[in-house]
Parts: sequence; structure tokens; C-alpha cells
Amino acid sequence: MTPATPPAAPGIRCDPGPLRLASLVSGATGGFLAAAASLAALVALAGSSGRSLARPLNVVGAALVRWLQGAAPQALDGVYLDATWGGLALALVSGALVGALLAMALDRLPEDQPFSWGLLTGLAAAALLNGSPRSGWGLGPSLNPLLVTEWGWRGLLVAGAVFGATLGGWLHLDRRASRAIAGDHRP
Repeated sequence: MTPATPPAAPGIRCDPGPLRLASLVSGATGGFLAAAASLAALVALAGSSGRSLARPLNVVGAALVRWLQGAAPQALDGVYLDATWGGLALALVSGALVGALLAMALDRLPEDQPFSWGLLTGLAAAALLNGSPRSGWGLGPSLNPLLVTEWGWRGLLVAGAVFGATLGGWLHLDRRASRAIAGDHRP
């Protein structure tokens, strides 16, 4: 016989248990929706500044379509099958991947704060993509130099905050619904 495990203090999980497939699917769905929301925020920023609504998708798609990185700035306003749709697919798939990874990590973290972790993930992704032009680090300039030159740190900060808040909110609502089904009525 194994000795009984004493109950943990509220908010602390002793044994997170095995990886839940439902958590993984929920995280991927939340990441997909969060990526769509951040793209919508970038499209709104482009529209408010008088640029083409396809421009943010083309900037993301330039990671796949390298000729667009060296093209004239006016070329980003066009709708291209490979760059526009590739940018949409790249953003949505990478958002779903980040969401699934965060959902897996939330099952292992000691504090159940999905909104805070989601927001932190979005802001960290924005900082990682922007990097520092002076010191030369960052993922965005090496993968796609148009990300930083086209949006700057402010645009990436807005996109990261929208992504993180949407993903964190989705995961928070999913955890509340899971707990309500299980009969746990904590907030």
C-alpha cells in the first residue's frame, strides 16, 4: 500500500497527471484563433495608415516567398497567391503550435494562471521577433527582415499583446469549463 498524499494548498498542484489530449487540442485551437486575431489587428493597423489590407499577410508570407523581401515597397500592397495565402497559413499554423505548446506547459506549471501565461507568451514572442537592432539579436530580422522594418517594435508589440490576450483568455475559459464539468467551482 502506498501512503495517502496529503491535500495540497489551494492553487498548488502536486501531480499534474498525464498529458491531456483535450488540453492539447484546446491550446491549438486557441493559438489558431489568437493568430487570426493578431493578423486582424495588423490588418486594422495597415488599413488605418492607408496601406493595403493584404500588406500584413504579404509581410508574413515573405518568410516563405523570398523574392518579396527584396522587392519594391509598393509590391507588398499586391495580392499574391503564394505570399498572401502563405502568410495566412504560416501565421495560423505557427499560432496553433505555440498554443498547443503553452497548453502542454500549463499542465505542468505550479500556478494555474492561463491568461497571465498567455499574455507573457505573446509579449515574449513579440520581443523575440523584434530583437534588438543595435545588439543584433532577434529571430525576426534573420528569418524575415520585413517584419521589423515594416511593423517596428510597436506593431509587433500590438500583435503580440493581442495574440497573448486572446490565447490566454481562450485557455482560461477552457480551464473554467473543464473545472465546471468536473464539479470544481473555483473561479
